[in-house]
Amino acid sequence: QVLEKAQSYSRSIGAMGATASNAAAAASGLPGSSKVALGVGSVGDQAAVGLAYQQSFGHFGVTVSGAMSGANTQAGGGAGFSW
Repeated sequence: QVLEKAQSYSRSIGAMGATASNAAAAASGLPGSSKVALGVGSVGDQAAVGLAYQQSFGHFGVTVSGAMSGANTQAGGGAGFSW
């Protein structure tokens, strides 16, 4: 039973990682300086939903994302520069 819980938790973490990446990737291709995107993902029997917000300031941009799968949550961020 302990192994089963660990495997379920691992699948939940994997689903959230895929979800946050999908949301950030979806937002990156949109025009405009303020972007919001939704991402979904699953690993095995675990599903997750995530949200990303991107803001561009000229050639500089920031992204904030988060994901949730059951009682587990994940948050992250990033920054970039273009020329």
